[in-house]
Amino acid sequence: MKKPIDPSLNSNDSEELLFGTGDEPKKEQPPTANLKQQSNELNTDIKEIIECEPSEHQHHHHHHHHHSSSEHHHSSGEHRHSHSSSSHSSHHHSHHKHKHKRSKRKKMNKGLKIFLSILLVIALLISATGGIYAYLRAQGKTDLTSAVINDNQHDEIITYNGHKYAFNENVISIAFMGVDQRDLLNKDNAEFVGCADADVVVAVDTSDGTVKVINIPRDTMVDIDVYNDTGVFLSTERVQLCLAYAYGDGKKKSCENVTKAISRILYNVPINKYLALDLEGVAPINDAIGGVTLTATYSIPDKGIIEGQTVTLKGDMAEAYVRTRDWDYLDASLNRSDRIVQYVKAFATQLIPAVKKDFGVITDLYNTATKYSQTNITLNNATYLASYVLSQGIESFDVYTIKGTMTESKTSPYPDAVIAEFTPDEESVMEAVLNTYYTQLD
Repeated sequence: MKKPIDPSLNSNDSEELLFGTGDEPKKEQPPTANLKQQSNELNTDIKEIIECEPSEHQHHHHHHHHHSSSEHHHSSGEHRHSHSSSSHSSHHHSHHKHKHKRSKRKKMNKGLKIFLSILLVIALLISATGGIYAYLRAQGKTDLTSAVINDNQHDEIITYNGHKYAFNENVISIAFMGVDQRDLLNKDNAEFVGCADADVVVAVDTSDGTVKVINIPRDTMVDIDVYNDTGVFLSTERVQLCLAYAYGDGKKKSCENVTKAISRILYNVPINKYLALDLEGVAPINDAIGGVTLTATYSIPDKGIIEGQTVTLKGDMAEAYVRTRDWDYLDASLNRSDRIVQYVKAFATQLIPAVKKDFGVITDLYNTATKYSQTNITLNNATYLASYVLSQGIESFDVYTIKGTMTESKTSPYPDAVIAEFTPDEESVMEAVLNTYYTQLD
């Protein structure tokens, strides 16, 4: 069995610039790129303001001394000495009084300037933080929209059940896979990289923030591409969707195999991004928002989960709830698929208010998830999608579960387990695709 999924993110330049993960790109910098320099310059200005003497005082003192020297120059010897002494005393007294009068004013000026400087620093920091956030969001949007597949396959108007539909180019798709890397049955296969046991597509309409989810049963039969070790295409093979992951490398290739297979099931709609989460990462992500509360639809007695009872899933309870399934009846995987969707909806319901209170939750969840996942979703992408959806007031989403027929495989190599094959119903697939990716014109 191969090692757990090794994160390999395609971070873009803005994330490197923000977090210092690489050399700064030689291109136009974001608004906050010179923040440190601006801060240093501001501190220098503040220091000069505080330490310098008022120029008015220096000029006044010099003028008074020059006048005394002029009087001294036109006097006789004896008088010169007496006048010089008197003038010096008078000048010293005047200077002392002058300095005494201006000292309070100088302190007041210092205090006011320090206060204003502090306000300026705070304003600069607030502006910088907003600039970073705005830059992340803008870059995230650019990256996502540029990833849309322009293959011209969906340009034409289609007619279904008497209605006309046009493809919505504003929809961004993400394929989420729950990967089980445990070698459940074939324990002798050291090269086993796991299966994509949970397969969900999340689609976000960037014109209005609407979110829709398509749940695809793991046993859905689909053609997948088969390659040799050098990457040369060999053929296509019709297998369960979950096995598309096992035909890869446990990393990028596996994710691409599943993403392409999902697209084929959904009439080749473009899917731009993917995230394959090892199910071992469910517990830390679950606990990052304080646990998830739901009404159990399945009993797991050793975890204290009883069907029909409300429970707050914490730690390995959450992982057990979305991972456990029976092997001795045909529809077992469908039962687990329904639980996964239930869990995702409950998680989102509790996540939204947490993000509204503190948007930093998104960054924390992203960082936690990437420890257990393989993805081409960047922090910029997550920042843009989350902020945009929330800005549109979206707090729920529609879920379409593909319906179909489950049959027992006749070629199962495991006599002690029921291996299922799911054939999707075409009308169910079409309904999900039209409602998610198309706009009705009439």
